[in-house]
Amino acid sequence: MIERLRKTPLHLVRLRYFGGDERWSLAYFTYSNERYTPCVFHSGSFKGTPEEAFDTGATHLPMLKADGKKAKP
Repeated sequence: MIERLRKTPLHLVRLRYFGGDERWSLAYFTYSNERYTPCVFHSGSFKGTPEEAFDTGATHLPMLKADGKKAKP
């Protein structure tokens, strides 16, 4: 079972490139409707840099330990 879990992709976020260093979009995957939902960067824009996307994602996604349980902040 553990091998199957390791080979199954985990959908969390998607980055899309729109041509340019600061023209990336970020979307979170929602399992409730199995689609990616666009996300607003901290700047209030729907486009930004990959670093800004990471900062935004790291703020909203919970940290998980190796056993899959939520880590304490």
